[in-house]
Amino acid sequence: MSFSLLSIVSVALAVVSQVAAKAQNGAFDSCSGVSLADGHILFATCENTAGTGSDSTSIDLNGCVENFAGTLECAVNGDFAASCSGCFLQDTDILNCDCGSGTTLKNLSACSYLNHPYEYIADL
Repeated sequence: MSFSLLSIVSVALAVVSQVAAKAQNGAFDSCSGVSLADGHILFATCENTAGTGSDSTSIDLNGCVENFAGTLECAVNGDFAASCSGCFLQDTDILNCDCGSGTTLKNLSACSYLNHPYEYIADL
């Protein structure tokens, strides 16, 4: 069986695009239906840790994100929603808010406790 250079490159590009798509979802690559309610409640349906199915889960991001001088940062009990408005999700895991100094973004994948969403996005 012989492979042409074009077929090898095509397969390589397909694999790279799948890896890039998975990486783009970051912390939520095993989740679907990711949404934000009231600017701070994150909802998702995520694969459970046993890998036997999916469960709908939620987390109040006030418990893990803060507004630090107009910049969103990962922090326990940060209560960012008290001083930010107009929050929405951009690209599944980017939190976009107006926190007084203009638009600020936070990649939620950077918050280590969100890297395994099913373990941390508990039914609150």
